[in-house]
Amino acid sequence: MDDETLYGKQLHHYTFAEAVDNELLTPYKIVVLRVNENYITPAIQNIIANEDCEIDLDDAEKTISFIEHSPK
Repeated sequence: MDDETLYGKQLHHYTFAEAVDNELLTPYKIVVLRVNENYITPAIQNIIANEDCEIDLDDAEKTISFIEHSPK
């Protein structure tokens, strides 16, 4: 949307930080999840290996990490 000829002049600039400060957005942290293959149980490895399965290694890693880091 930087093309002024296509979108017109910018009327106002409102930053992400301003939106958080004004409580229009919630501050958050980005967490990069990686799980060592050794932590994935054989049962989950079998599910991932199944061609008809809808879960992949990335999804399994996220699920395991979510469970491990969720409040008890």
